[in-house]
Amino acid sequence: MDQNQSQLNLEFINPFIIGAVDALQVQAGLRVEGGKPFIKGKKSQPQFVVAGVLGIVSNEFKGAIGLFFEKQAFIKMIENMLGESIETISDEYADAAAEILNITYGSAKTKLNAMGHDLKRALPTVMKGSDLSVHHSSHAPTIVIPLLSEFGQIHIEISVDPS
Repeated sequence: MDQNQSQLNLEFINPFIIGAVDALQVQAGLRVEGGKPFIKGKKSQPQFVVAGVLGIVSNEFKGAIGLFFEKQAFIKMIENMLGESIETISDEYADAAAEILNITYGSAKTKLNAMGHDLKRALPTVMKGSDLSVHHSSHAPTIVIPLLSEFGQIHIEISVDPS
């Protein structure tokens, strides 16, 4: 990767945004709109209660992507997926974060691999708690893309380092 390619750019980020927006709409009936991206740590973030995180590996770089959910946005997503009301977020429900992230990553991977990026298969990890945050081990800044819904925010976090 040359210097321009080593930094996250729209060509790389857009497939993840499109994948997440489509997955949330199709799988969970949750309409979201992309907000203005920012560098993690430069702005306060909402309290996230569920997150899915996945390592990104290719021959050119390594990094991570995460989907972080505010409580009401996550509950609405689960309710839409199951067609029933829920009060609390169980471990079983939290696994839906991994499913949405898997769909997001699969969609982005298909598009990025067609551009020659060679992303490898990956399995997500799910976290559940209060006020979740992840420190990505990347040397590059973590880009945050807020996805806004009428029920709360969902953030995509992406960090990538050249291999």
